[in-house]
Amino acid sequence: MRRMRTPPLIVSLILLLLSPAAGLAKDPSPVEVRLHPFSNGLALYHVRLEEAVNFMLSVTVWVGSVNEDPKQNGGVSHLLEHILFHQPDVPESEFNAQVESQGGTFNAMTAEDFTEYFLRLPARHLELGQNWLHKVLFHDRLVTDRLEEEKEIINRENEWSIPTWWDWLWDFIDPDYLELPGFWQRNFRMREYDQLPEGKYEVASTLNTAQLEAHYRTYYYPENMVLLYVGPHELEKVVTALGPTFGGVPPTARQAKPSRLVNSVSPRPYFSTDLPMFFSDPEYDIRLGYLFTGLRFSERSEILLYRFVLRQLLEERFRYAEGKTYSVSGSLHSYRGAGYLRFRLEAGPETYWTQLKEVKKFVWGDPGKYLS
Repeated sequence: MRRMRTPPLIVSLILLLLSPAAGLAKDPSPVEVRLHPFSNGLALYHVRLEEAVNFMLSVTVWVGSVNEDPKQNGGVSHLLEHILFHQPDVPESEFNAQVESQGGTFNAMTAEDFTEYFLRLPARHLELGQNWLHKVLFHDRLVTDRLEEEKEIINRENEWSIPTWWDWLWDFIDPDYLELPGFWQRNFRMREYDQLPEGKYEVASTLNTAQLEAHYRTYYYPENMVLLYVGPHELEKVVTALGPTFGGVPPTARQAKPSRLVNSVSPRPYFSTDLPMFFSDPEYDIRLGYLFTGLRFSERSEILLYRFVLRQLLEERFRYAEGKTYSVSGSLHSYRGAGYLRFRLEAGPETYWTQLKEVKKFVWGDPGKYLS
């Protein structure tokens, strides 16, 4: 087992997520990240928090929109994510109630280069939680009898609808081949990362069972997955619980398919402004952040913590302390180890130019003097 020390500040953030505020210890115990590889190639990252009353278990599968052909099966990773929650022998409502009735929550997300499934439950339900999540991920046969219904759910999520005559006309006026290079291609030379994880309506609405099955068999195998546990249980207990389920999945002798890390671009500041455009609602935004490359799976928590702290700093400096009315929001995007951390400061026309001067002074000055 390989051991990695976790930065002390991450303790506070993880405890905030997993423990009730009244139960936080004044001196949290040290946090240690330990890696346990199962014999089938599935890796388990374990983070123990003695003070936590809940545990979180997640599975990351190295597949996303970069593994799709936009014109053939674009959006299949996202649709498959929805389909996997259906079980052959248990109605959907009954299956979900197994977690929800015990005070748990669950969710999933599809990104450009990974799909993640996770649940959170009180610590006493470790066996229930890991069995439930195992059933979500591994199927002898996909249950696709509600395929069309799931497509409609995705349509609503993306606010898609059947193309109108105006959509057809616009596609003729502005075809895809006239599109300018997107953010990822301009900054990282990664054209495939500019395509949407959910695909486009024209392709995603025609996906069928055979395409889902082929995608599932190609990418959903133990060597292409990573498990993450955060909670109060000892590593040995977690390994014992997960061994017969996740650890017992037959290996495929295939290599994992995570995209190669990008290290060719030096990190640099990111700063942009958005003014109102023609035929659009008024927007007065300022975006600032940081471009980075070479970020590894085990380092994501540090970036998340940095986002949390810097957002609080920006709100204190540009909103609450000055009594301003505009808001601050943050976003983090990371694919293949490259990405950006960005903050959006929103204002109205009457405060935009004043805000712009303040932010420029902050960005190009010394942020440290604003920290309390």
